[in-house]
Amino acid sequence: MLEYTLCEFLFPIMLNNITHNEKLSRDFNKIMNKSINEIITHIRKEHKLSRKALEELSGFKARTIESYERGQNPPSKEYIEFISLYFGYKKEYIEGKIDDRSDIYLNKGKQTLKIYQSIFNYDNQKMSELLEISIEEYISLLERMDGACFDIVINISKKLNIKFNCLTKTKLIDEIQTSIRHDEKFYRNRNDYQGLIDDIKEDLDKKDIIDLLNKKGLNITPEYYVSIIKQRNNPDIITPNTKKESIPDKYKDIVELLPFAPDNFLENLKNKLLELKRIQQFEDQ
Repeated sequence: MLEYTLCEFLFPIMLNNITHNEKLSRDFNKIMNKSINEIITHIRKEHKLSRKALEELSGFKARTIESYERGQNPPSKEYIEFISLYFGYKKEYIEGKIDDRSDIYLNKGKQTLKIYQSIFNYDNQKMSELLEISIEEYISLLERMDGACFDIVINISKKLNIKFNCLTKTKLIDEIQTSIRHDEKFYRNRNDYQGLIDDIKEDLDKKDIIDLLNKKGLNITPEYYVSIIKQRNNPDIITPNTKKESIPDKYKDIVELLPFAPDNFLENLKNKLLELKRIQQFEDQ
């Protein structure tokens, strides 16, 4: 009964991955050796986005995107970085510099750290200082992020104040923890599952720490990232009539910092300021 339960749970996932990987392989063969404008067009269409939809999502103008995709203008480094970090592709692939289909995607940990750097405009040196490691160690960490042990991932989450699950794949803690406890012998005899089971056990040992991190950490996801990019590309939407000369000197840098704020923060700030404005108008009457 236990064997059936685990296989029943894992088989759809494995089958899904095989089907998805076969499709990716076919798609990759179609676009290999194509130019950068053809690759960015393919990525957009692969995610079923029109140019207008991508404009609404990211703030990059549809006519600008069209000029990149038609080869009329080379894509800006900002646009290439956006495509890379939001959709999870390596820059080298987008630029046509790699031809290994297994090596075109950013792993989740590296994608998260690169998004963090982009949001706060930190270079590798600054990131290494935040993590209290050498710059060489940080660069090495980026390259092996998929294989980083839990202790390293937890330490990064704490120091950068980001959610643990942004940096690592979420394991099947709640789904099969009961099965593991009931019959460890079964799993020891199944080499195909051993790595997965070891990961799950490690998750269970640190579940309380992970839960705490995920309650308070910054949720560095592609969705969060794209909200920041949209604000950078449309600063007038955020601060339409702001005049720096009317702001006290010690607060003037707030205007430059607003594009880095997430949507929910800006919405809360806007509502609070409107409330204060109404109070002020009432008092002035």
